[in-house]
Amino acid sequence: MILRAGGVGHYAVQMAKATGAYVIALKSAANAGWVTNLGADEIIDYNTFDFNEASSLQLNLVLDAGGRYPASLYEKHFAPGAALFYLPHQLPGEKMQYYKSKGFDVRFTGVFTEERAIDDIATLLKEGKVKSYIDKTFAFTDMKAAFEEMKKGTTRGKIVVRMDI
Repeated sequence: MILRAGGVGHYAVQMAKATGAYVIALKSAANAGWVTNLGADEIIDYNTFDFNEASSLQLNLVLDAGGRYPASLYEKHFAPGAALFYLPHQLPGEKMQYYKSKGFDVRFTGVFTEERAIDDIATLLKEGKVKSYIDKTFAFTDMKAAFEEMKKGTTRGKIVVRMDI
């Protein structure tokens, strides 16, 4: 499951699909068509979905690119050995230990450079399996507005800040 497939998530949906994964995206119904075009097999509307009331989704992986929900909401939806990735946040140590003790692969993942991964992504881009989408562009002088737009969590692709030289 990829939550709110916007800036980072729109890449994650495409990359997961390119690897053959069955992709569930948690996105608003208004953006369902867009996320389906990215490759999502199933869309769950975050405005109406209730993690607590829903039957278990048996997820193998959850990518929460904005750290929007507490890990406890996902617990009943994990398949055995599932992985939970929070970007760019980390769960408190006691929470990480709790989920690890239950057999889940929970970790903080920061951004790092790995040449092979960059080559793989370049290949996906070259083959058209992954595309970059720009939702909005802001002038450098409008950096605060760009940040406020990003915090909304409703983008369809990346927000770009333009620096005129």
